[in-house]
Amino acid sequence: MKKGIEMIRRYRMIEEGDHVIAGVSGGPDSVYLLFLLMQYKKSVPFSISVVHVEHGIRGQESREDAQFVQQLCRKMEIPFFLFEVDAQKEAKTKKISTEEAGRILRYAAFEEACRRYGGNKIAIAHNEDDQAETILWNLSRGSGLAGLCGMQPFRGKLIRPMLTTSRTEIEQWLEENEIETRQDKTNLEEIYTRNKIRHQIIPRLRDGINAQAVRHIAEAGQKIQKAEAFLQKMTDQAQAKCLERSENSARIRIEPFLQQEPIIQEYLIRRAVSEVAAGLKDFTNRHVEALLKIACGAEQGQTNLPGGVTGKKEKGFLILAQAGVRCEKKKNIFIEVPVPGIVQLENGTAEFTFEEMKCQRIPEKSYTKWIDYDTIKSRLILRSRLPGDYLIVNKEGGKKKLKDYLIDMKVPREERDSVLLLADGSHILWVVGFRISESCKVKEGTKHILKIKITKENKNGTQD
Repeated sequence: MKKGIEMIRRYRMIEEGDHVIAGVSGGPDSVYLLFLLMQYKKSVPFSISVVHVEHGIRGQESREDAQFVQQLCRKMEIPFFLFEVDAQKEAKTKKISTEEAGRILRYAAFEEACRRYGGNKIAIAHNEDDQAETILWNLSRGSGLAGLCGMQPFRGKLIRPMLTTSRTEIEQWLEENEIETRQDKTNLEEIYTRNKIRHQIIPRLRDGINAQAVRHIAEAGQKIQKAEAFLQKMTDQAQAKCLERSENSARIRIEPFLQQEPIIQEYLIRRAVSEVAAGLKDFTNRHVEALLKIACGAEQGQTNLPGGVTGKKEKGFLILAQAGVRCEKKKNIFIEVPVPGIVQLENGTAEFTFEEMKCQRIPEKSYTKWIDYDTIKSRLILRSRLPGDYLIVNKEGGKKKLKDYLIDMKVPREERDSVLLLADGSHILWVVGFRISESCKVKEGTKHILKIKITKENKNGTQD
């Protein structure tokens, strides 16, 4: 279990006082996960609860899985919670595969368990072989680099401490310790694409090319994750020059767009499409190439994309919009902030000063904020919103899309593009008039405090 313990420590997945919701099906991987968590608990005190999701697919066999997990939890003195879902009904309703429906319902159950029982982490039993299978699956579908990263070890509430532990190592440990598990027979059926990769492709790679093929593929995913993070930062810088957006559309200015490196062009396209289509499901390199062809062409063109999005060239812009939506140009704000200094706004000023707080409590004001200056990673920008914007909304580093936050705050759709933002790349430090990001809040140990004061001019003078 050494690898799993090292992963938990390396990524600080679990800290003292956490409440971890562990997804346990009863199979070898999830049972191993449960024992791994119990082992780590010996050195770091935290709570564990188990959630078992019964998908309503395999009848009596599935119910026996639930009973097995319940008995295991009783023996280990761990709280057990059963969630029953109907994956086949969900698949029919949403017109997706039963496999995909099961995955969606499973994660929804984990989130619901967190809400009901106070969990702040969700532990998933994906292992090194699963990582390699994911990368190969995404590669075969024409995924971008983000898909070739594979699964993230730690994202929001989700933790995957077994991504460097192979299936062989898991099975060997269970056998040596005489631990019983269940076997989901659907994992052996090759009607599922993932199972074909698991039972046909992976064995041929391992036996016919390199015995360490799975490990090498998973390690390549880790390297691609680092490259992906760097390219996202480069895209943050490029999008300020190239992207304009409205509620249901995004406009890419073709002239500066074509001056970017080809890989950044692709990233800009993917980011814009993701915002308009609410994701990149079924969006592949073929669609990227179609949009690049339109952008580079001398004539006007149009193409249909997944998610009900159309792409077309018009008056120097590559326009991505929901079908039937008219794209209206919005006036964008983009001002690089001098620190310290004063910025002139259309209807007021923004003043940036360093300040030494003489009181313990930070005042609560809508248009004056104090932030930890040392948390800022790049140059500060006052601007309008862009695709990919997000806030950190809790101490665990959980992210929320800016669009979702504005919806939650009931900001009218027609006003969302007018909301002023203080940004560090795609990370929104302050939604002016609303909240600041959790990660930049002043805390004990903060060395440099930046005070930002927005003064608005109106008919009666000024207001803070």
